[in-house]
Amino acid sequence: VVYKNIWHRKLFEIYYAFGFHKWTRLHGFLRNLVLSPIFIRRECIELPVLKGKARCFIIGTPDHDNLGDHAIGMAEVEYLKKHLPNYDIVVISEERYKRIRNDLRKKCGEYDIIILQGGGNLGDEYLWCEKIREDVLKIFSKQKIMLFPQTVHFSDTAMGKRMEKKAGRIYQKSQMVLMAREEVSYEKMKQLFPKNQSYLVPDIVLLMDVEQKKEERQGALLCLRMDKEGVLDWEQRRKIYEYCKRVLGDVRYTDTATGKSYDEVTGSVAVREKLEQFCKSSLVVTDRLHGMVFAALTGTPCVVLSNYNKKVQGVYQWIAKLNYVEFLENMDDLETAMQRLLSLQQKDEYPREWLQEQYKEIEQRLEEWNQL
Repeated sequence: VVYKNIWHRKLFEIYYAFGFHKWTRLHGFLRNLVLSPIFIRRECIELPVLKGKARCFIIGTPDHDNLGDHAIGMAEVEYLKKHLPNYDIVVISEERYKRIRNDLRKKCGEYDIIILQGGGNLGDEYLWCEKIREDVLKIFSKQKIMLFPQTVHFSDTAMGKRMEKKAGRIYQKSQMVLMAREEVSYEKMKQLFPKNQSYLVPDIVLLMDVEQKKEERQGALLCLRMDKEGVLDWEQRRKIYEYCKRVLGDVRYTDTATGKSYDEVTGSVAVREKLEQFCKSSLVVTDRLHGMVFAALTGTPCVVLSNYNKKVQGVYQWIAKLNYVEFLENMDDLETAMQRLLSLQQKDEYPREWLQEQYKEIEQRLEEWNQL
C-alpha cells in the first residue's frame, strides 16, 4: 500500500496487528475503510500515445519481496514485446494501480489490451491481489482481458467459500480469458468460471531467456519456505541440512522471498542475481515453485519437495522429463535422489522449443486481438 501519511500507515498496521482481517463479517468494510480514497494518494498517468500504436497494460505486477513474482513480470514483458510488437507495453504495479485506476478508466482505449499478472494468488490467501483483479474486471468488463498463467486456491473456510462465489460472479461478467499453469487449477477454473474461456499452459517464467553458464559449481543451496505455504517441520529441515553438509560440505540458505521490497527495475536486478546464485551451486533442494524453475533454467541439479496446495507438483509436470530435476513425494527418498543427481554424467538440454509450443493458446488469442 502507498500511504498518504504516517497516520494511514499506523491505521493499516493496527488493522492487521489486532487481527481484524480475520473477522470475516467485518473484513470487507474495515479493509475498504483503511484503503479508502481518503487515505490513498492519487496520481494521473501519462500513457504513451504514438501514432498507429495501442497499449497493452500489465496490471498487478509486484512491489513486494517475492522474486518469483518479479520473474513472472519480467517474463510477461519479454513475451508480450515479442508477440505484440506494435503495442506499447505499460507495466502497472499493485500499489500504483490503486492510485491511477480512475485515470486509467478514462484513458483505456478500444484497441488496448489488459493482461493481469500471473502467479499463485487467485483465491483468498492473498486478498490484496484478488481485490485488484476483481476491481479491474468490474471497471473494464468490456475490455479484452487475459489472466496470465495462475494457480487457483480457495481455502475450505467460510470466507474462502464466500470469496469463491464472489469471484465466480465477477469473473463471468467479464470477457476475461483465463490461463492455468497446472492441471488442478485448470479443472477448478472450468468449474468456477464456466462462462469464461480457460486454457492450460506452463508458468510463464519457464520461457525466460537464461544462459546456462559453465561456471564452477560448489555446495548445496537450500531454498525452503518459511511461510504458510511450507509443509516441512524443523526435524525435516535439520535432516536435509545434515545430509547436504555430510555430502557436499558447503551448505548455503537462500529464498525467493527476500524480505526487501522491489520495483520493476530493482526486482529485475535481484532476479538476475538470484539466478547467478543458482548457477554457482552443485545442488538445490527447494519447496519453492520458482526455486524449482530457477534451477531448471540454470541447469542446476534440483530436488523438489511439495507445498500445501500442490502447485509445485503441478508445474513440475511441464519439466518432469529433465533428468536433473526430481520431484519427491516422500522425504525418505531424499538421499537416494541427491545421490542420483550428484552422479549425473550428462544433463538433459532445457526443452525451450517444446515449451514455446505449449503457449499457443496465449499466442493465438493475442493474434486475434492484435488490431494493428
